[in-house]
Amino acid sequence: MERLTTFLAHSNVLSNQQFGFRPGKSTIDALTKATDEIYNNIENKKPTIGMFLDLTKAFDCVNINLLLRKLYNYGIRGKAGELLQSYLKNRQQYVELQDFDNTNTLRKYSSDTQPVSSGVPQGSVIGPLLYLLYVNSIIEEPTTVDKMLMFADDTSLLFTSPTLIETQNIANQRINQISNQFADHSLLVNSSKTNYIIFKTPQSNINTNLDILLNNIKLQQTEHTKFLGLVIDNNLNWRGHIQYLTKKISSALFLLRRMSQIGSQQISLTVYYTLIQSVITYGINLWGASNETNVQQIFRLQKKAVRYINNLGYRDSCQTTFRQLQILTVPSLFIYQTLLHNFDTLHTLPRLGDTHEHNTRHRTQLAYTKHTTHSYEKHSSYLTAKLFNKLPTEIKSTTAIKKNFKKSLRDYLLNKCLYSVNEF
Repeated sequence: MERLTTFLAHSNVLSNQQFGFRPGKSTIDALTKATDEIYNNIENKKPTIGMFLDLTKAFDCVNINLLLRKLYNYGIRGKAGELLQSYLKNRQQYVELQDFDNTNTLRKYSSDTQPVSSGVPQGSVIGPLLYLLYVNSIIEEPTTVDKMLMFADDTSLLFTSPTLIETQNIANQRINQISNQFADHSLLVNSSKTNYIIFKTPQSNINTNLDILLNNIKLQQTEHTKFLGLVIDNNLNWRGHIQYLTKKISSALFLLRRMSQIGSQQISLTVYYTLIQSVITYGINLWGASNETNVQQIFRLQKKAVRYINNLGYRDSCQTTFRQLQILTVPSLFIYQTLLHNFDTLHTLPRLGDTHEHNTRHRTQLAYTKHTTHSYEKHSSYLTAKLFNKLPTEIKSTTAIKKNFKKSLRDYLLNKCLYSVNEF
């Protein structure tokens, strides 16, 4: 597995639009790239149609013979090719059930063994990588009118053009082309579960009555959908995701309260980090940029959790407790995760001093991208520059090594204990 991964990385085989099961790429990378593209289009006054495809049992439908031919074409031959062929072909499977009979004795019942004619083994280490190679040729490189992003079998398409009608026509043409490509690989796009969103600003008066057809079936238009763990809406205001987070955290708070009453503080902290902070942290660099109201709604729940952990009253201040427990507040988590996620871009973003030779005080500050819309201020590059410029000089000087920057930034934010992003 390690040798195969190294070979693929060295050969640059896999598309850059594929984010699944790859070192250095994550769901947040895919989501950030998609939302940045939408913010760019809104800034340029171009309507965007985002389409979210559902593939029916994709891993189970892989054509093994076609996969082996693709592996050969990618250069996986000789002993390596033979090893993978023996692994994939002539596999057998059966179903086993367990039940108690009339005498309350546990018995096992097994079906006959049947050959596996298609699919890559799920639950295996190499299965996801084989699937990536199988669909790699389907992924189109970005153009000026459409972009395709994949995380394993989760596929999203972004279509844009100067007018909504042109965008609709492009979407109709491309979705059927891509559906045919999937069909050539024995993969089926499920029309009933595939939907699309028209992304726009809240002030936009775009007529959203569109007809987008896949295999002569009208696709469902929706105002929000769940993609890679985040609830995305047509205005990118993240209200739907905040509601989702609120329900999930509230359920965890019930358990945390009970554990704080019967267990130690360490157990309560374990519950907090596992069920609450992990949920808050995921995608906070995206939904946390929406508005202060969203951040404060989740922050109130976090404060409730901290009070449970430290057995405080519901009116007691918990600012000291945040520092004592070494827990970053929600506003601090937003800043921390945004800067860390975009750390690699800190050395590539333009500086104010790039446009002149004068030794001014702010020449090393990151330059903001000129923009005309409020939406663009949620773009990852804009947010990175805005937040980085507010850091003390001693922290900015640690960017040569990510580990040092991470520690300095965390210590700084723990000490500040921000109750609002506006305090930063």
